Amino acid sequence: QLVLRYNYGHAEQDVFSRSSSSYKLSDNAYFFNSNKNAPALQLRTLFSNGAYNELLAGYTQIRDRRTPRVRSPEITVQSDAANPVVVSGSERFSHGNELDQDVFEITENYTMPFGAHRVTIGTQNQFQKFRNLFAQSTFGVWRFSSLDSLTNGLPNQYIIGVPLEPDGAGGVQPGGDGAVRFSGAMYSGYVQDEWTVSPRLNVTAGLRVDVPVFNDKPPENAAFATAYNRSTSDISSGNLQWSPRLGFNWDVTG
Repeated sequence: QLVLRYNYGHAEQDVFSRSSSSYKLSDNAYFFNSNKNAPALQLRTLFSNGAYNELLAGYTQIRDRRTPRVRSPEITVQSDAANPVVVSGSERFSHGNELDQDVFEITENYTMPFGAHRVTIGTQNQFQKFRNLFAQSTFGVWRFSSLDSLTNGLPNQYIIGVPLEPDGAGGVQPGGDGAVRFSGAMYSGYVQDEWTVSPRLNVTAGLRVDVPVFNDKPPENAAFATAYNRSTSDISSGNLQWSPRLGFNWDVTG
């Protein structure tokens, strides 16, 4: 038996609000956009002795975007207590806000009868890749203490976000797109026995081991290591996680 399926999802959300303390112009709105593509395959093979094999493979791609309505600096003008703050321009947390997720999963299960037992041996493996961009304030953020200050071009604060990348010597330097990229995997293996003790009692016992692996390490921060004697590049990877299971179904009344 071969099953192929494809799942597609698309979602949109517009975000814009005003309040008694903040008057935002319409160009301060932003939008969420999410797309998911997920093909999958399932192959089930039956054998004459009652055993069967199940192969599952799937790929999920998710793309999330948070997009400002305009590409310009955000401008905030303070006012007196009787009037709200005025905000215009590109919403600062949406200047660069993206998340890409790619997940591939493959599962293989083989189940065979053995007297009153049904034994399953299998493996499940998941491979993940991520790209996360959160580059706030990269278009610039201006703040003015009053409308007069705005008119005269006299800001009291300016913020600009600058992407950084490791310099290879334990520090950082301007460069790159500001996105974080990393990948990992989860390797799993398991064995399970379903034992029909009697027509009224069924016992299930099994053992699973999971091994999470990270393919990338965070960059080393030399200043932090000197101050706290801890490495920022240390990450837990390759540790075995054991999960035993025991359960039963009992028909009490028959």
